[in-house]
Amino acid sequence: MANFILDNTASDINTALGKVLSPDTSPTQTDALVTSGGVKTYVDNAISVVSSDTTAIEADVAALQSLSVKQAVFSFPDKTFHSSQSLTGWTLLSDSTGGVTYNANGTFTLGSGLWVGFFSSLAKEINDNDGDKFTFSLRKNGSNIWSRSLDGASHTNPLIVQRSLAGSNSYDFYMYEFPTNTSTSLENTVFVLTKYD
Repeated sequence: MANFILDNTASDINTALGKVLSPDTSPTQTDALVTSGGVKTYVDNAISVVSSDTTAIEADVAALQSLSVKQAVFSFPDKTFHSSQSLTGWTLLSDSTGGVTYNANGTFTLGSGLWVGFFSSLAKEINDNDGDKFTFSLRKNGSNIWSRSLDGASHTNPLIVQRSLAGSNSYDFYMYEFPTNTSTSLENTVFVLTKYD
């Protein structure tokens, strides 16, 4: 083997030999060497954590896949209003939930469980651009939980609302007009209740 001159100082060589002779026993954020046993232990622990997380995720996915999805679909007649009032007169089109009751006061009472409500309506104030406004509110047990105000312009896109609803509660829709006794029409109005068991 040919002779050659090392670029490292004796101090550099001593430091390097010290790292080789005294390696860390587990990985750290340094430039120190690590024993192979330390690396193996670290990797085994990391794999165990990933496996545990994967098992938990698989269990969540299985639970979601086992959910039974059922729906109740209600429609509302095309109608013109002349005052603030509850939306009453919904028609039940179908119900596979078995957990919705509806009464003549316009109240939907939901059984226990996880529910999602979807509301869509083409709402228009009859006299366009005359400064009138109207507000739709979704109420839970008589208290507003969502509202949307629209100005008096003619609206060509439907008003759409989707939100989670807590089971074992009652819900209804209310429409406020400003000023009162203006004319607001609703067309193509539906309310879909989806239940996840």
